[in-house]
Order: sequence, then structure tokens, then C-alpha cells
Amino acid sequence: MEKTLRIEGMTCQHCVGRVKKFLEGRGDLKGVNVDLAKNEATFECDERTDVSGIVQDVTELGYPAADKG
Repeated sequence: MEKTLRIEGMTCQHCVGRVKKFLEGRGDLKGVNVDLAKNEATFECDERTDVSGIVQDVTELGYPAADKG
């Protein structure tokens, strides 16, 4: 299933790269895309993926996040 996260606090491509590297490093997400202009990250995951945990981890990385669905 495709999930979209709203991510605040990204101001440059370095921020985008940091979030993307973190999400790709999890190993259970596919097709990770982080869009600075939309302040969003999208990815494919299965129904067992703890999206709330991902939101918390991205927030702890320094970029407040929320699940958009």
C-alpha cells in the first residue's frame, strides 16, 4: 500500500536527502520519494508496517511528521 507523510522543517535538498536516506535505510519501504516543494514523503509498504513508528522516528530525526494516508 502507498503511504504519504506530511513532513515539516525541510528547507533544502540536504534535508530531503537526510529523510530519504533514513526511510530507505529501514529496508521495509520501497519506492521512497521525498518532495521538498510538497513537504511530503511517499513510499510503498505492507499492512504490517508500523507507520506511526515511522512518523515518530522522522519527527525524532528533526522533521515533524504526520501520516496523510
